[in-house]
Amino acid sequence: MSTTSIQTQILELFALQIQNLGFEIDVQKYVHLQNPFLEICKDVQNQPMHILTTTAKNRFSYNHPTHGIRSFQLLNDVAEGFYGTIYSSKWENNLEELYIKQSMYPLFKEVLLQILAYCVLDVYKFSWVVPKINDVFTSKEFGNMFTMIPKKDTTIYKIYLENNYKPQPCIENDIMIFEVVGQLALYNYILEKEIGLNHRDLRTPNILMICPNETQKTITHVVDGVCITIHPKNHALMVDFGNSCIPHTEKKVYTPSDQYAVDSTPKAGRDLFQMLAYLYNQKMIRDGLTETGHKLFHSLLQGSTRNWAEFLLQNTYNEKENFDVIYMMTFGFKFYSTQCAPLSIFQKISQAYPQIITCTT
Repeated sequence: MSTTSIQTQILELFALQIQNLGFEIDVQKYVHLQNPFLEICKDVQNQPMHILTTTAKNRFSYNHPTHGIRSFQLLNDVAEGFYGTIYSSKWENNLEELYIKQSMYPLFKEVLLQILAYCVLDVYKFSWVVPKINDVFTSKEFGNMFTMIPKKDTTIYKIYLENNYKPQPCIENDIMIFEVVGQLALYNYILEKEIGLNHRDLRTPNILMICPNETQKTITHVVDGVCITIHPKNHALMVDFGNSCIPHTEKKVYTPSDQYAVDSTPKAGRDLFQMLAYLYNQKMIRDGLTETGHKLFHSLLQGSTRNWAEFLLQNTYNEKENFDVIYMMTFGFKFYSTQCAPLSIFQKISQAYPQIITCTT
């Protein structure tokens, strides 16, 4: 299948998802544009947002242009961050559970980028990697909200590690880390290739783990002529696209976070380098790695000016300070690292842990 046909599939699916939210999109208007995804995002933002009405404590309703009045109830606080809170919820007269993200900050750009990421991976048959969004609305009382369909049996990766990671170095710990690195390296390779997306916040609270079903035991994709096969015990998902971006101009990006809008055009390999540095920055993870695991991190974290694994081991700064350095370093400087390019990651993990990844030509 050609790149053009894939791009067309992504465009048509993206437009369909936007229409399902109740917004008007004529996909033919964008087919021949150089950057159709960005143009759709800009046009949809000019349409009025659906208004949410508070009917009782933790109960809400809104008028969907297609489905009519929809009502739901907030249940439990699932996760809370600086920019918003995730709640579990359910629709009235429906047993289906949903997740709702609520924030006083605008969420529509985040919604659009999450839908776009979902569409790209869905075209590549990896639809489980990004939660599907099916509603977006705003209210004066409760701020901005959108609903996602949750995946069953998911656990936040941070909690997954805390519950399963062993305090002493062992191969089981290495596998829990590098099976996630391999999966997210593949998904980010696809997202970067097709739409130039940088997630910019791939750390343990923003990664979910899901037990695979019988049809998802292996993950296969061809990268630069090499067939990559990943054999994960559990599958990794990406959430929280609040800092994500796609190219806007040569010097600026389209992003939900205006704070980072001046960051230059998305940088190849940035997400993977950030994710590896975030993981190695956590002392619990480092303490549980075998010598092979440590060597692999050192091999992958060779930056343009220094070995970032060695920098993190110096303990010059605390974990929070290191996090800030990693985060801002990849924004303010030109980013380049051949060591953590996707194919290099797959091949190095395959050499160290063939039970996780195999590479064939």
